[in-house]
Amino acid sequence: MLKKEDIPNDALETFMHYEDDKRDTGFMPMKLYYNNNYYIVFTLTPPLEYIVIREDGAVPFYEDARKITFIALGFDTKEKNMNNIGKEWLNSSAKVLFRRLIDILEGLKQKLDSDILGDVLQSVNAFIEMAERSLHEQKEIERTVKEGLDYTENVKQQDVLTKEDEVYLEQNKEATMRAMSRKNMIQMKTYDDRKKVIGYLVRKMWTNPALLFYLLPLLRYQMNLRRNKGRKAKKARELIKETMEGRPSTEQIETDKEIMQGILNPKK
Repeated sequence: MLKKEDIPNDALETFMHYEDDKRDTGFMPMKLYYNNNYYIVFTLTPPLEYIVIREDGAVPFYEDARKITFIALGFDTKEKNMNNIGKEWLNSSAKVLFRRLIDILEGLKQKLDSDILGDVLQSVNAFIEMAERSLHEQKEIERTVKEGLDYTENVKQQDVLTKEDEVYLEQNKEATMRAMSRKNMIQMKTYDDRKKVIGYLVRKMWTNPALLFYLLPLLRYQMNLRRNKGRKAKKARELIKETMEGRPSTEQIETDKEIMQGILNPKK
């Protein structure tokens, strides 16, 4: 983590010309390596503005400063998302849930009468396939999140950020979001099958009470899906949507405009 005493005096002296006693100042926690030079992204608030200064005190023109600022902010956003949403996925009980679901459904297949209707059996098999594929995608989600967290920690320890680092983390985020999207899609596609299996068990439970053992965990699974509507879940859906559509949201576009307007480096 970059500390003030690590910043060269030439850069600090240049920044003094932009300081204002009425405003708070700060800087991004890493140097940024760009075009064979090291830069520091300083901040002033309020309102939030940026000034990019080279280690030797030189102030680059706006276009280079814009690229440097977006690399730094892009890394910062991805790190926060991974530490906030990603860690929740990494530490979730999803894998245990899907393994339990597979065991329950496989046991149900053996328990059901041999004269079970063909379409119900087909739905049970679809339910099992959904759980198996969801487990596979959950493992992929956790793998990519862990890789991203390890990578960001390594970058922070080096105190230097590059464009290549930001590109890697973007690719890492896309891999995570695509796995999440695939998991969500298979769950959506099997909604009718899950509903049919649960409906069948509800009807048969009155003549075969032992089916309650299978019905209750399936109902809990359905309820967990419906509860997934909190703030973090909403943010995750937004990230998935951006990744799958291949373009930033309207909100992100507006944020980017504000950032560009807040960069103080001179234009040519």
